[in-house]
Amino acid sequence: MTGHQGAAQYAGVYILDNPYCIDVSYDYYIPQDLRAAVSPGVFVTVPFGHGNRKQIGLVATVHNEATAKRIKSIAGLCSERICLSGEMLSLCLYLHEQTLCTVGEAVRCAIPSTAMSHLVDYYS
Repeated sequence: MTGHQGAAQYAGVYILDNPYCIDVSYDYYIPQDLRAAVSPGVFVTVPFGHGNRKQIGLVATVHNEATAKRIKSIAGLCSERICLSGEMLSLCLYLHEQTLCTVGEAVRCAIPSTAMSHLVDYYS
């Protein structure tokens, strides 16, 4: 899909470590070189907050129009070996809506902790 005009330019991303009060989908711009790899269920690294602190997020949707005016870009992909299927993503979003847990908590219940440890990025 890279290079096609029909490729989605934005992703709706849930930050895994957000508290429930701000646990919503945030729009991020998908850089051209990542458009083929970014799809719902993929884990990405994104800048979050005023300090642009790197956070791990889960892509919930991809679309062509952003709802916010100021859009940050996805910094990169986490491990390509770990992603959620459409059914697992739907289950996590359902748990978020029905049980008042965060998306991050639902993801941690769905994925074994050893697999989640592969999502950690180290910076120097």
